[in-house]
Amino acid sequence: MEAEINKSISNNMQLKRKHSVDVHFTLPLLFKRLYFVFSSGTDVRTNTNSSAVLDMDKRSKTQAKDIVVLAVSFLLFTSFFGMIFYNIIRSMAER
Repeated sequence: MEAEINKSISNNMQLKRKHSVDVHFTLPLLFKRLYFVFSSGTDVRTNTNSSAVLDMDKRSKTQAKDIVVLAVSFLLFTSFFGMIFYNIIRSMAER
């Protein structure tokens, strides 16, 4: 098992290249820290499986679902923090 892990790491280290955009940051919360990574660069992988390419109909459906999930997540996130800030401001005004 350990030999397989070491082999996998060594194989991936050979393919490791620098990205043109590479952003790492953490978001501290009350009891946890979230770690975010945003990397961007040219695709240097070889296309070994041409059947892995989705046709346009499936791709558009996937993108639409992703947009809906992102929009709902954003609304929930902003509503949650909006309620927290509202309660903080209201409690400060009552003093």
